[in-house]
Amino acid sequence: MKTLLFLRHGKTKYTGQFPDLTDEGKREISQAAEYIAEVVGNRSFVQIISSPLPRALGTADIISKRLGDYVVQEDLSIRCMDFYDSEKANAIWASHDARGVDCAYANDPRFEEGTIIEKRSAIQHRFSMYLSTLFERFVDEKLADVTISVTHYEVLWQLASTFGFEEPLIHGEVIKLELSLVSDNSNVHVRATFREYSRESDFELPVGLFVEQLKG
Repeated sequence: MKTLLFLRHGKTKYTGQFPDLTDEGKREISQAAEYIAEVVGNRSFVQIISSPLPRALGTADIISKRLGDYVVQEDLSIRCMDFYDSEKANAIWASHDARGVDCAYANDPRFEEGTIIEKRSAIQHRFSMYLSTLFERFVDEKLADVTISVTHYEVLWQLASTFGFEEPLIHGEVIKLELSLVSDNSNVHVRATFREYSRESDFELPVGLFVEQLKG
């Protein structure tokens, strides 16, 4: 069995300066790192992959140090949304409170319009491609025992929303996917866990549309 862990970075003031986490953010990621350490256990083949943004790298650094100073690899495909018009983007954020913008992400049409910020659907497409790559590595027996991906709300939004919780993904929360091959090696069995809820499904290979299949 191989394990994929996905988490949102810790709280930040968006300074752009490493580690770009508030004191509360550092505490919540330290707590998440303890949980991650329990999942890792005595498995030595661990990979940490992060968005290149300082708040994600600062989060990954805390986890790395807790696990034994693993090298953190950056991957642009799990970066935060791209901004095309910062002034108008700030107006979107100003129209919601801190948690309100997370709640509005699924339904506010401005997140899918595509001229102010990167489209919601485009972000999900690149995350699906990233996830597919991890599945391909698993099938090819090249995936680490535990792969930890540190990224952003909008990247993990759809994966988290498949569980149906009204409260959106918060900073430092972890989504766990446990992968195993079905006996005839024709499907991948996935146990997905978020908060107190788990679901299990078999997915046909290649697993290019995992999130859509999980919804079904």
